[in-house]
Amino acid sequence: MLKNEKGITLAMLTLTVAILLLIAFTTILLVFDNSGLFPVNNTIQNNITNSTKNEKIETQEINQTEIVNNVN
Repeated sequence: MLKNEKGITLAMLTLTVAILLLIAFTTILLVFDNSGLFPVNNTIQNNITNSTKNEKIETQEINQTEIVNNVN
């Protein structure tokens, strides 16, 4: 006599794992892509880099001005 067992089959288990992997892969791509969920971070990083460059240039100009003033 066969029991009427209810459970997940191997095919359904494989399909479920494949779908979960697909969802995980697309989520990772969305998060870590340059134009993904957080493109603002790139803008912030560019602004910080530009500000640092500008600050170095201004510091050099001030130092050159002080040297010229000290010579005179």
